[in-house]
Amino acid sequence: MRPLAELLRHLSRPGVTELTLATGRPPMIRGSNGYEPLDPAAVTTDDVVRALQAMVGVARASSVSDAPSNWSVNANGLGALSIAAMRRGDLMHLRLSRAAEVAASAPAAVAPP
Repeated sequence: MRPLAELLRHLSRPGVTELTLATGRPPMIRGSNGYEPLDPAAVTTDDVVRALQAMVGVARASSVSDAPSNWSVNANGLGALSIAAMRRGDLMHLRLSRAAEVAASAPAAVAPP
């Protein structure tokens, strides 16, 4: 797998809202045209775990289970990132989204009358 810093740089590209790492699949970015692979090589569970550990620390990364775990971090040059991860057996899935993009796509709260 390419270095995490190199993969994260794709989040600064216009229209790219998400970076996804999942066991057995290539690293993917999500943009206006859907998902696009960044590398032909599939990511291993160890790759995903190391990426998550780099983003949230070893203790938090080790707590990931089949229930989704969520964090927010501030990445240099990218700003706030929302992180979602889950693990089922030997399979691991990690999704990194720019927090501004997540907030913009969330439905607006309705003010009470």
